[in-house]
Amino acid sequence: MIRLFLYSLSTITLLLSSCNTPLEKGEILPFSDAGAVWENLHMKNDFHEKRIALKGYIDLENLRIQGKELHCQLVDKEGKHLSHLFIKESNKNSLKLDIKNEEKVNYLHYIDIDYPNSYILDNEGKSLPLTQNVLVSFDIKYSKNAKTDSFVLSEATEDGAHPFFKEFAKKGQQYYFFHADNIRIDKI
Repeated sequence: MIRLFLYSLSTITLLLSSCNTPLEKGEILPFSDAGAVWENLHMKNDFHEKRIALKGYIDLENLRIQGKELHCQLVDKEGKHLSHLFIKESNKNSLKLDIKNEEKVNYLHYIDIDYPNSYILDNEGKSLPLTQNVLVSFDIKYSKNAKTDSFVLSEATEDGAHPFFKEFAKKGQQYYFFHADNIRIDKI
């Protein structure tokens, strides 16, 4: 009984202390355009489990909200996809969206965002306009096969066969998928 109590107490302490751990800025990559992201982050997996940073804009065009998490994307200055972002609602490194209209139809939830009254919250909790060019730091993790622990490779079946990198994917090219963890947003 005492062991269980001590284990629970140490687990709670660890969880509380990790919540306050500040997120570090990542290594700022010398590129922030879709072509270079395709070549350096999808065609290779050299950055696996490293903390990196990309410059770009947070795009809400294909926004999905799941509980307290906002699914959106980081795009370059031309509006081309760089990375998916899963941003948790918080008072830092998050988005504050002013919803002006909601409608539920056929199990889908449609929202109208009041863009002038919505904003990005940076790492210091300061508000930035949604149109602000930002530096997004994150831990990059490539998908791995659970049984073999090897990286999962996908192959373009024809030119333009990748949903986000149509201009760059060539038939027969193999590429990796990754996700961004522990997101930090900074003003540029």
